[in-house]
Amino acid sequence: RAMDPPRPADANPGWTRAPWAGVIQPPASSSAVTMPPPQPRQGTKASRDANDGASTSYSSSTTTTFDRAALFEPADLSAYFDESTDVIVGDSVFRVRTARARRMDADATNAEGKGAPPHPSVAILCLHGCALAGASFALFARALADRAGPNTRVDAMDLRGHGSTRTADDADLSLDRMARDVADVCAQLYASDSVETKAVLVGHSMGGAVAARVAQLELVRHTRGVVVIDVVEGTALASVRGVAMRNAVAARPTGFASIAGAVEWCARVARTTSNLESARASTPCTVVPCTGATSGGYEWRVDVSRTSRYWEGWYAGMSERFLSARCAKLLVLAGRDRLDDALTVAQMQGKFQAVLFPNAGHAVHEDEPERCAEAVLGFVGRYAGGVSA
Repeated sequence: RAMDPPRPADANPGWTRAPWAGVIQPPASSSAVTMPPPQPRQGTKASRDANDGASTSYSSSTTTTFDRAALFEPADLSAYFDESTDVIVGDSVFRVRTARARRMDADATNAEGKGAPPHPSVAILCLHGCALAGASFALFARALADRAGPNTRVDAMDLRGHGSTRTADDADLSLDRMARDVADVCAQLYASDSVETKAVLVGHSMGGAVAARVAQLELVRHTRGVVVIDVVEGTALASVRGVAMRNAVAARPTGFASIAGAVEWCARVARTTSNLESARASTPCTVVPCTGATSGGYEWRVDVSRTSRYWEGWYAGMSERFLSARCAKLLVLAGRDRLDDALTVAQMQGKFQAVLFPNAGHAVHEDEPERCAEAVLGFVGRYAGGVSA
């Protein structure tokens, strides 16, 4: 008798199947735009040396021009965000970029005139990781806003000391200080909405710790959910206490000749994301022009080594803060091995939902922005409503 054909592979390996994990499963896709491998180095050593650092032509049966500058050119953020707002809180100015649906239903109207979008009833606030910026959510925010429809806005905030935000004390990155910043920004950002704005907090890495703290203390009114991306207490503490983390921070270059050089380093060396398009969108907001004796070129906006005194405070007790929040909770992970004991038990008890992206790295929302947006969209639609797509 002929052997039975093999069963097809699961299209979404690693997704949580527990009854309480009511997140809509997005279709498998390859949304991440991976970087092409380097072109082969041909010709004599002298000719290769002469061509290094410039646009290089490689001789073969078909002549190809490899333009490094164009490959790593910074992306235009207006392709992803529709608004950029500076929210003034005392002596501080916080940059918030907003993505809204770029398609509208024919009958979408409000008091300001026919065809104008209604005031959003759901606000999704994204909080980035250490040394990153709100622009790290660019592709994710665009995908989420377009899928959610006109009743939803997606905001990406530059936290204190990061990106385009400027405060009286950029060095104070304590957990409660950043949580209070988020509360102050939201109080102003959503004050003009004519309807009650239901908030969902989405935080990656350090931003996940901030989001959990804000949700625990209920600092933002009408918070319906909190989404934490790839950070849990046990594994985070093990990482920041380890030698590997210190070595990685010490290995970061101090500057770059161009922004494209910074994008290339993040994409090819640090591998902060496997998605080159996301690296082109997010990296430019993490560097600033050099000043003083090192004028010329670009340097990091954040000196990561100087943030190390806050690492323990961000993550110690995070599991308790996350689990004690009274809103709905979603944990997005790149692998099940990242769960610590406390969260493993809590997940078995149905205290939060979890979804895995086994093919993504630490920046799940950058590596797979469309699939991550689908997961968050299902969560938002279930607990906050207002999703029209």
